[in-house]
Amino acid sequence: MENLRKAFVEELRERSGLTTLLISKIGLITSLILPVLILLFLGFVPLVNHVLYVAAFFAMIFLLLKLNIGIAARLFLSSTLPIIILFISIYNKILAKVNPELMNPINYFDARYLLFITLVVPLVVLNIKERAVFFLGITIPICAVIFFDPIHEFFDVGYFQMGMRSDDYYFSANLYTVVAMSFIFGALIIMKYRSEIAEEWVFRRNFMTSFYYDNIIKFANLISIKDGNIENTYQKACQIISEALSVSRVSIWNFDERKSLLICQCLFQEGKFNEADPVLYKNQFKGYFNNLLTNKSFTVHQIDEDIPFQNLKNNYLIPHKIKSKLDSVIRVEGNEIGVIFVEDSFEKRNWDNEEMIFLRSISDLISSSFEFKKMITLQNQLSKVNKQIDELNTGLEQKIKQNTLQLELKNTALSSFASKHVKEFNSQMAMLKSKVDQIDESNTENNNQVISEISEVILNLDLITKRQNESITEFEDK
Repeated sequence: MENLRKAFVEELRERSGLTTLLISKIGLITSLILPVLILLFLGFVPLVNHVLYVAAFFAMIFLLLKLNIGIAARLFLSSTLPIIILFISIYNKILAKVNPELMNPINYFDARYLLFITLVVPLVVLNIKERAVFFLGITIPICAVIFFDPIHEFFDVGYFQMGMRSDDYYFSANLYTVVAMSFIFGALIIMKYRSEIAEEWVFRRNFMTSFYYDNIIKFANLISIKDGNIENTYQKACQIISEALSVSRVSIWNFDERKSLLICQCLFQEGKFNEADPVLYKNQFKGYFNNLLTNKSFTVHQIDEDIPFQNLKNNYLIPHKIKSKLDSVIRVEGNEIGVIFVEDSFEKRNWDNEEMIFLRSISDLISSSFEFKKMITLQNQLSKVNKQIDELNTGLEQKIKQNTLQLELKNTALSSFASKHVKEFNSQMAMLKSKVDQIDESNTENNNQVISEISEVILNLDLITKRQNESITEFEDK
């Protein structure tokens, strides 16, 4: 929180510097243009010198800002402006001593009004959060208004020293001025203070929202979430939550299947991991369990407040010295699977919406880790099935190739065999025809010899046919 306040003050200082720069630019440009207009329409009058002094004043502020001396520039603007007005007021009255025609009683009032206006400058360029600088910046304008008459009297140009006469001068000039200054300046300071409080609240909310968002992104980018590593995800979640919310204890608990108890899976306490807490049973904390299962979160801002579950207070919060507690349920596909416990033993916490939203976001990311784990499991199963299919396809393809090769070998062998037997068969058929042609009806002895040879050829043909059939059967069996 201290760093947050410093960051806010730094932002206020930067904005005040920009405002001072804008005022210096406007004042410098105006005080350079105004003498030219006076010379054109009125000729040279003493007012020209006064305006040039003011131009030098704004030029000095601009130079300080360019030299990155912002605080000096803002103090110079707040403190020197009333001094310049006092100087011009006293200088004019000294001139009036030489030339009484320049003397006018109203000069003792209009200078006061201008000094009164300079009280607004510190409220514009200074910040109440910078208390030392702020009070230093308003001291000279206030003193210039309050000690207006003593300062003039010191230089022998006081109201009565210049020959003026009025019975109620001090009363009308000083009392009214002080009363008006107190009322208006006090109201402006209150408005300034309330404005800075509102700005700090907005700044804090924006800063914390950005801070929590960065931590959510940091957690979302963890490899363990995308890998479905639940144990590592739990540990990282506890660490990030503890650092982001600045609490003493963060733990993550899982429900059993019947949601009858909570089992602590991870406990991060005071900057280190500790042994897990005992189991919490539903029959002991029935009201608390029912609340978790029907709501997204459970909040205890302060242990002293009248929380609805006294058994939780007496049997868990007080023994663990927990002063504040914030829980968030982890849901996966609408089913409650666990709870994040955020607990602080250091101080009583008023949990704001940003802290609750941050914790809810972490819970949702943990749910995503379970979904990633399920997806990875399904992908692994699918990869296994695809591998088996690939193996089957590879085996089938190999078997087809093998059968094709065997068939080709059979065809080759069968072709070779058929060619051989065809030659033998044709040879025997040619021999048979030759023997038939040798039959001579007139020669009986010769015919008997030929018939005997024809019978032998027919027997050979029968043997060739049997061998061919046996070989074909053998090929088919293979």
